[in-house]
Amino acid sequence: MTTSLTRLDARLPDLTALALLALSFGVGIAFFAELPAEMVVGWHVDLDGGTRLTYAPRSVAAFAFPVAATGAYAVAAAAASRFPVREELGDFAFVYDVAVVGLLVGSLALQTALVAANL
Repeated sequence: MTTSLTRLDARLPDLTALALLALSFGVGIAFFAELPAEMVVGWHVDLDGGTRLTYAPRSVAAFAFPVAATGAYAVAAAAASRFPVREELGDFAFVYDVAVVGLLVGSLALQTALVAANL
């Protein structure tokens, strides 16, 4: 007996996106207690060669990327359900899914780098 994975295949990008969002929040939660009260969130180089840092409270900085990524994913998912994006792309529907998952992977990488830089 052969099992069809077409239903799972259709949901795999959404499941991957949700896993990436959970992992992104997990990074902030796992290291929250170890992070400083004021986290460095921006490194700026002036034209004269000097540098200055931008700080944000730990509660904001630890979860800014995951919250923004969740919002971006919600917009992308709403657009995909409202407009037949995947159907219009036909055989190239994977491009849309790769773009959405790529956005979330980038957000996770930025979240991880921000937390690592402040440990």
